[in-house]
Amino acid sequence: MHLAPGISTKEWSLEQILHSNERFQAIPRFPASSSKLTRAINKSEREGQPLIIEGLHTHEKWLRNEFSPEWLMANGPRDISVRNVHDWSDTIIPFPEFIAKSRASPTFASSDEQERLYGKDTECPEEWNRWLQHSGVVPSSLTPHHANNLLSSRVETLMCYLGIGDTFTPCHKDLCASSGQNLMCYTENGGSSFWFMTRSLDAPEASRYFQKLKQELDHETHVITVEQLAKAPFDVFIGEQRLGDLVLVPPRSCHQVVNYGGITIKTSWSRMTLKGLETALYHELPIYRRVCRPETYRIKFTIYETLRRSIEPLNELRRRPKHRQSVLANTKSDNVVANARTLLDLFDDILVDEYSPTHARMYCLSSGSSSTPARLSTEENPLCHAEGADIHVTCDFCGADIFQSFFECLECVATNASGTHSVQRGDGFVICAGCYVEGRSCECTVMHPMQCRPFKELLAYRNQVAGLLSAIMRTDDPFPPLKFSAPRGTFRAACVLQQVRKDKRETKVCTLPRRANSSHEVPNSWALYCKKCHSAKCFEHLLMSQKLHVTDALLSHSSDSSHEKLHNYHLTSRERFQNGMDAFLQSQKEATKPDFTLQRAYLASEYGTCKPINSQFMSLGWYDRHAQVLHVANGQDEELEEDKRPMSDPPSTQSQPRTIPPQADSALPLPTTAQTLSPNLSTRAPTAPKLVERKRKRVVMDYIDVPAASYKAKRSARSTLNTTDALHVNAPKGSMTSIGGG
Repeated sequence: MHLAPGISTKEWSLEQILHSNERFQAIPRFPASSSKLTRAINKSEREGQPLIIEGLHTHEKWLRNEFSPEWLMANGPRDISVRNVHDWSDTIIPFPEFIAKSRASPTFASSDEQERLYGKDTECPEEWNRWLQHSGVVPSSLTPHHANNLLSSRVETLMCYLGIGDTFTPCHKDLCASSGQNLMCYTENGGSSFWFMTRSLDAPEASRYFQKLKQELDHETHVITVEQLAKAPFDVFIGEQRLGDLVLVPPRSCHQVVNYGGITIKTSWSRMTLKGLETALYHELPIYRRVCRPETYRIKFTIYETLRRSIEPLNELRRRPKHRQSVLANTKSDNVVANARTLLDLFDDILVDEYSPTHARMYCLSSGSSSTPARLSTEENPLCHAEGADIHVTCDFCGADIFQSFFECLECVATNASGTHSVQRGDGFVICAGCYVEGRSCECTVMHPMQCRPFKELLAYRNQVAGLLSAIMRTDDPFPPLKFSAPRGTFRAACVLQQVRKDKRETKVCTLPRRANSSHEVPNSWALYCKKCHSAKCFEHLLMSQKLHVTDALLSHSSDSSHEKLHNYHLTSRERFQNGMDAFLQSQKEATKPDFTLQRAYLASEYGTCKPINSQFMSLGWYDRHAQVLHVANGQDEELEEDKRPMSDPPSTQSQPRTIPPQADSALPLPTTAQTLSPNLSTRAPTAPKLVERKRKRVVMDYIDVPAASYKAKRSARSTLNTTDALHVNAPKGSMTSIGGG
């Protein structure tokens, strides 16, 4: 097994690192006392470039006592969650013990060292929270409580991080294109932190570079070395964070933090801007779904809630006399209107993606509680949940927050001895529409479409805002009613697939033209038949050969019984993909609205490695070429690597068409190829659904690729699993990766 060289801060200096490579640049620094600070902050946010605001500790209201370890030991948390960076094991120890161990540890890791602890994701004291909000030390626009922060109040992002030299946070992006703030509150014995960062626009290139290193950036599992960064095809901004330094992390900035010297205590929080919501919806969430990174920040719901909150100020503007409105040009009212227009555009795209013509016949959850029965959404019963009720459902495969439409199976989750279901609707095995349409499912694949809220209610809010904007802007019809006549949208395509899966025919033969011995059988629902071609092709090969995603294939196939549309589509889709790639890649960099058809095909082709959140009842999708799955058996954690063949062209090289064994249940699909496991790992034998007390218990995986040190570190018994290209150390069950970091 080849491992990357170890990361050690011994002999590091900022000047030495910056001069080692021409693409290394210093993070700009700006004094907190400068009269031009606001301009510098706005420039940093506008250009997506890192910035360090220095000197906050010189302010007269700086918390010199409350930021110290002694104050925290007396007034802070009794215990702290710590991570040993040598074997990546997480434990909870008394806070004073952590401080004592940190102070007793040498400045740099030694050859015989077995433990080096890093305190992460610790809840901040309320005194710190109040200080941030009211002291005026941190610019108000950057505080977590400012009005421009659109994150829901239900999301807690204010955290503490405590570390010593040679502890670190792996390279990552902050969640959902949020803006990060990280303040160095306390240091001792020359403590500082080295930051390695990218600009926002370099995030797509950084993701591709990580894949060349056989890593996935959004899995947050790779500690990248300085040598690897020196070879990166993008600029790397480097800075040393000292006491009183506030590091501003732009949305999508890829960053890694390595601590130096003695104890450092930092506090970190996230903000969400309107541009961040747009970036997350159009670019981050689609990647998260492919790689299975939990969403956490509930982007679609936040857009919905922010749009609803815009109704009151829009009503106020509409009631103002016309002459007063003209005076308000280029003032706050313009921002209200501009923001509402942006939110409406985002919400329109959400509604189109969540729509199905049969939504009124689907079950609608009345609340987020499993104790409340679901009701059928009908014209007579359009409101099946209380006004403003929060419905919180997440995808069991990818971890996405489900805003409106999803698929659910109760059969796989729990069945009691009498054969009746023991779980409520909404508490079964849940798959989002994006996962379902790509073949991800429960084990039995018999899933039912569901709605969180009445679709009519969402449409009513949308139309109310559109009407207010029309009245304020004095135009006849700038925002026409949203039309759903054209076949588009992920949920609509997923519902088509759900109907296809009801077909009793067992298999189809996928035929690749002009290739000898290229035919292979797949389950009936895994391929589409084209009448014009007189043959079928599986969804994997439609993507490989035509760059045609299953969503677009299903929608075009279902909209025309003659298959003329599908035929023309797959004949031209590859050329259209190639011609539009430059514009799509530019939209990735600039975080603007992409061509969704190209984006679907691109992401399915490029992101084939996933880490399913709940592996107990899941089936992999067509585009999941490599999955890291954690199975829990007899109370023991077991890491299982499931490899599907790369998306090249293996079927065409086979001497015989691949066949599928007969199945007792034709609704049960099989993988397009046999799954290849790591040599010393065995497959999990099929088991009957088990009775569980509560389905919402999840297994969240936290694998970290830790660079090898220049010495042999002691590893726990759980870190001796066989892998092919990286050291994966399994953290304790239920542990979560850091939201921010530092």
